Amino acid sequence: MATHLDRFAPFTPSDDDKALAAESIRRLGRHVQKPHKLTLQVKGQNGPEAELVLPAGAVQLLGTILTEIARGNSVTAVAVQAELTTQQAADLLNVSRPFLIKLLDQGDIPHHKSGSHRRVASKDVLDYKRKTDEHREAVLAELAELGQELDSDD
Repeated sequence: MATHLDRFAPFTPSDDDKALAAESIRRLGRHVQKPHKLTLQVKGQNGPEAELVLPAGAVQLLGTILTEIARGNSVTAVAVQAELTTQQAADLLNVSRPFLIKLLDQGDIPHHKSGSHRRVASKDVLDYKRKTDEHREAVLAELAELGQELDSDD
């Protein structure tokens, strides 16, 4: 069953958002380092105070999200069990839809058809992204090492 992902649209922070996230992560920093539940006192602008208990996993995610926003990066959240359309999968990978279709046809990312439409598990898209990111990091490290070897030969 496909999950409607409009609520997972990327959030691109403004300068004010970045500053607020940086202050929030500075103040929450020691609480998000180790996984544990966190109790927050919530004060809404138009509502009464409330106590909120976050599960350990949510605390870690909150720390990651705030860190990325403070850096000025856009963030999004996708349910791991979600099935994505090819356009949603392409958007998640930041590639064109035709390029994603090529990856699907080559078998680089598993998919299935629902009628005439392809569906891709978000877990498979995220696995592909992780593998390509790891490969990119390894290649960059190798290039940096080669560059240092060339510099030392001079």
